[in-house]
Amino acid sequence: MRLEQSLVLGRYFHGLFNARDLAELKQPMNVQEGAAGDGQSYFYGALVGRVRDEAVQAKLSEYDARVMNHEARLAKARGRFAFKYFQYLGVLYTEIFLDRLTNDAQLFLAELRAFLEELKAVEPSVAEMPTFTLDNLRRLAFFMATGSGKTLLLHVNL
Repeated sequence: MRLEQSLVLGRYFHGLFNARDLAELKQPMNVQEGAAGDGQSYFYGALVGRVRDEAVQAKLSEYDARVMNHEARLAKARGRFAFKYFQYLGVLYTEIFLDRLTNDAQLFLAELRAFLEELKAVEPSVAEMPTFTLDNLRRLAFFMATGSGKTLLLHVNL
């Protein structure tokens, strides 16, 4: 099994946007970086039609606005700056994660457990994956290549 396949939380978030993995989101997000004329990101425009989850659909504009605020703060400190698509997704997924964890952790936990059970039913390679608990939901890790901006994303959320 590839490492990406064992990263269930990432797969859960990709699934919110009707994708099995990051590769399925890469092509639709092959758009200009930064803010469009309406203040939303160009990435928002690429994702809005892909949302499967009603709660995410209702808040996607708000999440995107927060990501754009983070980007503006970084641009002010670093000069010209815009998130790459994978950095944007990392920050967006973190916004969704923190929102769900702080607003209804039990519901979020139930959704993750249901997702994992569905995954186990079709992928024997994850059959031994332990179930999620509230305790381990308080941890979040980024799986990104060396030099891709993990520290930058960490600073966004500090």
